[in-house]
Amino acid sequence: MASPTAPGSPTMMTVARLDDLLASVWEDALAGDREAVATALRIEEKRARLLGIDKLAQPEGTAKVEKNEDEEEGNEVGVVRFRTK
Repeated sequence: MASPTAPGSPTMMTVARLDDLLASVWEDALAGDREAVATALRIEEKRARLLGIDKLAQPEGTAKVEKNEDEEEGNEVGVVRFRTK
């Protein structure tokens, strides 16, 4: 049986399509377009699941996301705090 990551396999064909989709939103994401950033992150998450990258390094602990407001600009800024066990 061929490897799922062999060139031409259905998995790698899907990864190639994800690459094309990512390229289509990349510049807008880098420019700060929130929708493009969210789309790029979803594409990367899908790629990680397909390739098993999401299972490689799972830190043990808890994460807390705090939402702050940047006083100077009025922009929301997220802060993630991670505590290991």
